[in-house]
Amino acid sequence: VGSDIPDTNINLDAAEYGNESELEEPVINEENINNENTSDKRPDRKFEINTLTLKIGQKNSAGQIMSQSYEAQAKKHEYYADQFMKRAKSLEIIAKEHKIKSAKHQEAALTHEKKASEYSRKSRESRKKAENLEAMASHFLTRYKSEMRSYAIAEAESKDAWVMANGYETEFKNHYAWANELRATAKKAKRCCENSQIFSNRRTKYCKRTETNS
Repeated sequence: VGSDIPDTNINLDAAEYGNESELEEPVINEENINNENTSDKRPDRKFEINTLTLKIGQKNSAGQIMSQSYEAQAKKHEYYADQFMKRAKSLEIIAKEHKIKSAKHQEAALTHEKKASEYSRKSRESRKKAENLEAMASHFLTRYKSEMRSYAIAEAESKDAWVMANGYETEFKNHYAWANELRATAKKAKRCCENSQIFSNRRTKYCKRTETNS
């Protein structure tokens, strides 16, 4: 079962908080741009703003791609989490069924043990009564051996069912743990997607504000 588990060791911390140096809004020296006396030393205002807008647009596109990547990653982990949750519930049901079977086999084993004791007692009593009852005693002895074999089989089945029930119980607990881990990873990826979208919207607003001021 463990081979079906996807790799969840994804480093999302850096993506969640982002690189602050890349996400800061660029600073425009308004004093130099508005100073007409420096026009011979610096590019004109419109050219500089267009260049800045292009750079922001490139960063915004990269942010959109990153946002889509984290969104797809979040959906994938959420899907795996749902699958493991379904499997865990299914295994939990199977474990409960095997516990019920174990209890039934144990009850059957006790019943066969009681019957075996009863037939053994009847066999001993029949041998004491008379020689003409030897056939009946042999019959009860045969039944006793048969019931003892049935008791041994039922006892073994009861133990096997109990072992299987414990195994399935451990397995469905593991699946619950995997499902919770994948859900946590999916939530983390969603937060990364939301943060990336926020930074992208911030760049877009700043770009529009810069174009309006120009």
